Amino acid sequence: IHYPLGAALAELGRDEEALAALSIAHRNRPDHDATLIVLTTVLHRQGRLEEVRNLIGAAVFRRGSVAKSLALLQHGQALMPDDPVTRHRLSAWFGQETPARAADAYVIDLFDRYADLFDHDLSRLDYRAPELLIEAVAAVLDSPAGTLEVLDAGCGTGLCGPLLRPYARCLTGVDLSAGMIEKAQERGSYDTLIVAELTAFLTGQPARYDLIGSADTLVYFGDLAPVLTAAAAALRPDGWLAFTVEQAPDEPALTFRLNRSGRYGHTADYVRQTLAATGLLAPCRMTNIILRQEENTPVHGYAVLAQRPGSLDSTA
Repeated sequence: IHYPLGAALAELGRDEEALAALSIAHRNRPDHDATLIVLTTVLHRQGRLEEVRNLIGAAVFRRGSVAKSLALLQHGQALMPDDPVTRHRLSAWFGQETPARAADAYVIDLFDRYADLFDHDLSRLDYRAPELLIEAVAAVLDSPAGTLEVLDAGCGTGLCGPLLRPYARCLTGVDLSAGMIEKAQERGSYDTLIVAELTAFLTGQPARYDLIGSADTLVYFGDLAPVLTAAAAALRPDGWLAFTVEQAPDEPALTFRLNRSGRYGHTADYVRQTLAATGLLAPCRMTNIILRQEENTPVHGYAVLAQRPGSLDSTA
């Protein structure tokens, strides 16, 4: 009964009383769209935009599917047309526009919410990106000797940390989500952990690293040119870049696409061409892999290796 009471009070402009009733209704039925729509409308009317974003974001995250949240997302966009989190989710679903990369706000919102559940959920999806990335690295590097300056680019909760640690004299992790960095800290694999946007961070690290690894991070970049150019400049001569991406079909004129998952897929030709266009990286190896399972369907990707050549010719 609290929902119709709250809706009636909202219609009468008695916002504080409406919020009291609607909050009870939402607490008892957190996935009732009608309650959420009226509740967020009243909060928006009061200028409480962060609460609106949080309610909509929490509902979408809890449902685990944009498909189950379309009406709520469309309502959120009507209230806040410029909100980057809602805009990215709707772009992924309807495909009316393809942003060059996921907005920082979207990534932070998603992974700060996901930090506590991330490792558990991925274990159910047979997630193998970190292991497959290290297999690719092991194919071109000597046995780990703990001598390299290593960056885990987009470290998340630190799943790659124990795998990269044997190669590292110093292991740095960087991620945009403070929640993920907090979880990575608990693993104890890193010498340094930094909250930062990846391209901006790499730009400030000229010729710093012998190895940059990035598992399942560049799936939030459509246009790879800025981040790969920055990564190339952050490598020392003879340094290696290893990363994974999701596959997009090799169709004419297709470079990348934004999938309904909110992640990007890239064509093999586009990845090779973008690496070559940096002017510093020699594409060396691209392996077809299965990153994880989603709804019992394999998600195909590539494990990619590229090297910044030194003064002598080097081969992979």
